Amino acid sequence: MINLASFSPNTPFTPHTERGGISIHLTEAPVSVSPAWTIGDFSIRFVRLAASETLQLDRSGGTTRLKIVTGEVDCAPHRPFPAVGEVVSTTLTASSIQAIRDSVFCLVTEPDGAAGRISDMAQLQPSGPLQEVLRWQSFDEKFSAVTDIFRGLEAHMLPGFHLLDASAREIAYVGIRPGH
Repeated sequence: MINLASFSPNTPFTPHTERGGISIHLTEAPVSVSPAWTIGDFSIRFVRLAASETLQLDRSGGTTRLKIVTGEVDCAPHRPFPAVGEVVSTTLTASSIQAIRDSVFCLVTEPDGAAGRISDMAQLQPSGPLQEVLRWQSFDEKFSAVTDIFRGLEAHMLPGFHLLDASAREIAYVGIRPGH
């Protein structure tokens, strides 16, 4: 069993030069863990667990949410694709996660006593490795070369995270946008 609190990140990451954001190079190691990035009060990291591996979570600092990208873990009802119309909580109550099949997932942690209310975009400025490539952009700024539909609208997004397998193929793109 690997303890997340004492495990050093072992996943390489690089700027994604083609589409912006950060490429997370998940390895074939039994446990592959990215560094953490903080956005507002939330900490986000990406994990790949080989089948039968177990990750012990640090439950002392707040609420942990789990989003499975691929695979299967022992934390029901968490799975990659709930049924159409099904509402499934991402709040994780278990103290550990065991992979039933090779799995890739995202862990989001919100500390106890988090502010909860955002009053200024500066509160959402990401921090962590390569934070300089995670810059908020308006939809108009991002897409004005292909459409004017967003001109004048107040909508923003961050470049996201490209989750890559050991052969550098993209597993998924995780985009970041303010909640609604």
